[in-house]
Amino acid sequence: MRASHILIATSMKKRSYKDAKKIADKVYALLKKGEKFKDLVKKYSDDYTTVKKGGDLNWFTRGRMVKAFEDTAFKLKPGEFSKPVKTQFGYHIILVTGHKKRKVETLKEARNNIESDLKFKKAQELIQKKAAAFSKAAKEKKDLASVAKEMKYKVLDSGFFANVPMAEINGIGPSSRVANAAFSAKIKDISDPMKTAEGMIVFQVTGEKSPEIPPFQQVKVKVKHDIAIIKAQELAQKAAEEFRAKLTPKNFKAMAKKAKIPIQKVAPVTRKTAPVNFIVKKNSPAFEKLFSYDKGQFTAPIKDRNGDTILCYITEKVPFNRKDFLAKAKDLKAQEIQRRSNILFTSFIRNARKAMEDAGEIKISRQFQENQLDNQK
Repeated sequence: MRASHILIATSMKKRSYKDAKKIADKVYALLKKGEKFKDLVKKYSDDYTTVKKGGDLNWFTRGRMVKAFEDTAFKLKPGEFSKPVKTQFGYHIILVTGHKKRKVETLKEARNNIESDLKFKKAQELIQKKAAAFSKAAKEKKDLASVAKEMKYKVLDSGFFANVPMAEINGIGPSSRVANAAFSAKIKDISDPMKTAEGMIVFQVTGEKSPEIPPFQQVKVKVKHDIAIIKAQELAQKAAEEFRAKLTPKNFKAMAKKAKIPIQKVAPVTRKTAPVNFIVKKNSPAFEKLFSYDKGQFTAPIKDRNGDTILCYITEKVPFNRKDFLAKAKDLKAQEIQRRSNILFTSFIRNARKAMEDAGEIKISRQFQENQLDNQK
């Protein structure tokens, strides 16, 4: 089913259930009077992750939501909204926006997808096989270029590169793995096949040279650029420290507006739930440092994921609550059961594919495989 909700939070807002219920009853009364659900979401909902979407939770199945929420939602018809529902998060008012039966595709219905996946898999296996054959032939002749010419494969010169993290290699792009393999080999050594972002490669080490300091004129522009960046970062750090010294919870919005500094509000996060694109790089020292501050504090200047200097204001901090954790245990168990069910279904599809292939019900096009290989050249 699909539903939207208005959450009147308790723990996140440090609000009692009694106070939350009063607000939820007020919102419910406004809905009954005919006010629009989306308008009330914007005004009252504490679920910051869904506010901009009108409270939409997208499609979900049984076992994905907390029990009280789920029991109520699945009793409603599309277009109906509930009375306030109490959960460990607070009170929810639920609007059901859609119903559809959960459907498991039959083998006949899934046949096209299975065939497509099998063709791709077979093509990748063929590429791997031909790359291995090429590597073996090149090693026997001890000459990658001549064998590549015979087998009509393209040869690229990487130029010299350093063994550094995410080394930039011509024709391949950044690849620490290829750089490490190359630096572990000797001159004229030919590699086994390796997967890269650009496809399968086989390389031969053709030369090496000792690290050198390039002439100043050669790197003059880059040096100036790097110095300018360092100076700018130092100035930004100093300005942020001076700005922070004047901030208080009451004046920071006004000061930011005056200084034309944008304020970005982010959804609540934990060490595990922070999204990949969170403003501070996940698992970095700066990210871990965020959790050492208390509510109402401003952080020291830190670098965001783009390298810019920022200040963070901690608006909420919820300590670990054992009681809440135990209340969520059943839902976590239900999610784990769902996860394992998905694994079993995937296994079923995989076995079905193999059975169809073994029975000759799926034919792999040799021309398709050759085309896939040609596209990799």
